[in-house]
Amino acid sequence: MPKRKVREAPPAPRAKPRDRKRVATDSAGSNGPQHSVNLVDLSGPQHSANLVDFPTSPNLNRETMSTQKQPPALNREQLDEVTRAVIAAMSCGAETSHPQNEMTQDVSAEYPGFSYHCKLHGFPDRTQDFLLKKVLLGLSRSNPLHDTRKPITLQILTTIVQTLPSICHSYSESTLFTTIFVTAFFGFFRMGELVQNTKQDVGHAIQVQNVSYSPLDNTIKIVLHHSKTDQAGRGAAIQLKSTHKIVCPVSCFRLYLQLRPKCRGSLFCHISGSPVTRYQVVSVFNMLLEKLGLDTKLYKTHSFRIGAVSNAWASGASQQSIAIEGRWKSSCLLNYRKQ
Repeated sequence: MPKRKVREAPPAPRAKPRDRKRVATDSAGSNGPQHSVNLVDLSGPQHSANLVDFPTSPNLNRETMSTQKQPPALNREQLDEVTRAVIAAMSCGAETSHPQNEMTQDVSAEYPGFSYHCKLHGFPDRTQDFLLKKVLLGLSRSNPLHDTRKPITLQILTTIVQTLPSICHSYSESTLFTTIFVTAFFGFFRMGELVQNTKQDVGHAIQVQNVSYSPLDNTIKIVLHHSKTDQAGRGAAIQLKSTHKIVCPVSCFRLYLQLRPKCRGSLFCHISGSPVTRYQVVSVFNMLLEKLGLDTKLYKTHSFRIGAVSNAWASGASQQSIAIEGRWKSSCLLNYRKQ
């Protein structure tokens, strides 16, 4: 019998290539919510993809994605309106509900809220606008914050000098810190001009070669090359005169220079040659305040400079002479006129 020919099954139709722009659907299950992302043809002019965080957006579908749009960019007129509205809100709130001296502090506290609001709604951060910055600058200048620091009076300074030997562990240490505090008071010094910021950071600290003693008039001359108000390094000469009293800056200086180790570097250093830092001065000063029963929140190392101004006012010195001695170039020394 002739053999039957076995028919071969027709080949399966080839799957049509899918369009390069397609929607990828989550295949975790048909019952669950579908999470979709738009895969954009990178060969086209658009080189971006909307990436959706599945765990945080489980209910997001294609319809919601298609309706989501970024807020339109504001034109210049609209941005100016936002700026004026922010300025009006700041000014109105500050003037109507708060005292004058608290205006700047309250406005500064609300300032980050406007920045967050702009970023949250997709608007440009108008808090960086030039006009807004100038408004805050003007408020800070017209309504300065009240300085709560109290001055170190001559009487308190005398008590500090008498108490230091019980705080320091050696005679040389008590002489060192006595000279620092007395010099800060009678020389109108900032503490950063006398001692180093850290052991590595010299800052504006006076160097030993910048100090000289004149036996003719019994004065100490200190050359200050840099300071907070003299960043260009023009320099200033400070002269400490003898007071012929219990606390005398010249007597303290002469005694300290006899005990100071013969080494170059910062003027104020320990017997080992290690420079005195601001942290060490603050620590000794706070221990003194606690021993004397004074509030460490009201008295700071800058209180010596404030006390020098108050003592000069009480002695009948003029504003011009005080400004020259304290190296002030503005009228801000009036803020230190405290009794």
